[in-house]
Amino acid sequence: LAEARAAHGKTSSSSGRGRRAHALGDGRLSLVLFGTGVQAWEHARTFADCFPIGRVTVVGRSLSKAEALAERVTGELGLKASALAAGKDSPALERVLSEADIVLTCTSSTDPLFSGDLVKEGCVVVAMGSHDPSARELDDALLSRAEVFVESRKSAVAEAGEIIQALESDAIVSQYSLTTLAEAVFYGRRSFDRPAVFKTTGMPWQDLALAAACLSD
Repeated sequence: LAEARAAHGKTSSSSGRGRRAHALGDGRLSLVLFGTGVQAWEHARTFADCFPIGRVTVVGRSLSKAEALAERVTGELGLKASALAAGKDSPALERVLSEADIVLTCTSSTDPLFSGDLVKEGCVVVAMGSHDPSARELDDALLSRAEVFVESRKSAVAEAGEIIQALESDAIVSQYSLTTLAEAVFYGRRSFDRPAVFKTTGMPWQDLALAAACLSD
């Protein structure tokens, strides 16, 4: 059970590392979480441990599942949380997105979840749900104005639908305009005057580190 939990936490820890590399200012942060499954919960738990989260909005295709996860966030993490049904034409969702400091997408969606024009400058968006060239959680409107971070350029242009499709449409000019996570850790963000997107696909070294940690226990 401990190893299973560690495996689920690996991705959320990587996402948290990405968010730290894109660090925002201090203060209580507003987090919007797309998804209601295991990874959504692990991301909520990890980000609550690592950052000063003030409130969480859980967004799901099933409102009842979103409400259940919001209740768990409040009950187990002690955070103010609410739920919304997914839908691009929802005024309530548009409002929380426009105010969000962090947006996490942990879904199996093959189409963009929201309009990237809603995301404010300086917001950090972490997308981890899609790992197929034909699938994406984020649209070109966001990727064209964001500083985009990836674990590896080679992996991103082979697996990440957001990156592949944005390169095809010229929303991202070149793979060399992508910033790797290692570069972000060493050099930081280039600008806080636009959103930051971290597109994670998972890397073999993360699995190796997890295996080593489990064996050492």
